[in-house]
Amino acid sequence: MSAFSTKLFQSQQLRQEMKINPRLYHAMELLYLPLLDLQQHLKAELEENPFLEMTEADVEDDAELGEDDKDDPPEDEIDWEGILLDDMDVGGRREQYEPVELYQRAPVETTDLRDHLHDQLRMLDLTERELRLGEEVIGNVNDVGTLTCELEDVVTGANAWLEDVRPAAQKEADTIAESGEAQLEAQREALQEAKAELDELFKPYHLPEAEVMLRVVQGFDPPGV
Repeated sequence: MSAFSTKLFQSQQLRQEMKINPRLYHAMELLYLPLLDLQQHLKAELEENPFLEMTEADVEDDAELGEDDKDDPPEDEIDWEGILLDDMDVGGRREQYEPVELYQRAPVETTDLRDHLHDQLRMLDLTERELRLGEEVIGNVNDVGTLTCELEDVVTGANAWLEDVRPAAQKEADTIAESGEAQLEAQREALQEAKAELDELFKPYHLPEAEVMLRVVQGFDPPGV
């Protein structure tokens, strides 16, 4: 008996898992019976069913026919070994299949470094002037957090912005002052304070201010420069 036959005959678990016709099971059991047991089994079957009885001549004719057909390949030969070994590894054990969990990774929202630094800057208690200078510093930071220009260039850019915006702001302040001449003296004082704040806001930036704001941005998480 081959190693394959021995494993197949002895593996009760495999026999329970195989989905084969019951008649095939019966034929396979007969195939592996010892000769004496097979003879006794056939004798019992013949006693129970006389129609199965065969003459010796029929047996010899069938044997000769089998010899003649031995050289002819069967047209519908079934590869039982391939079927029985399907889903089995070399050791004769069935391959275990585990369900694969398919999932799609949830997209992670990313924030630009400059946006992140701007958010932290706006959380600080700063004047409008300081806030604008901080925005100028952050605007010159690249994606890896490095300042891409000299600090003097930051000051120059901030002052250029002041020159662009100041005319519109001054015009708005003059309009308020003209309408306030007909108002009470208390309103005059409020207008004077507003003008002083405007002058303070639009005075030119200098390098020491930029150095202070640079240290502020460097203290952010992650550092801006």
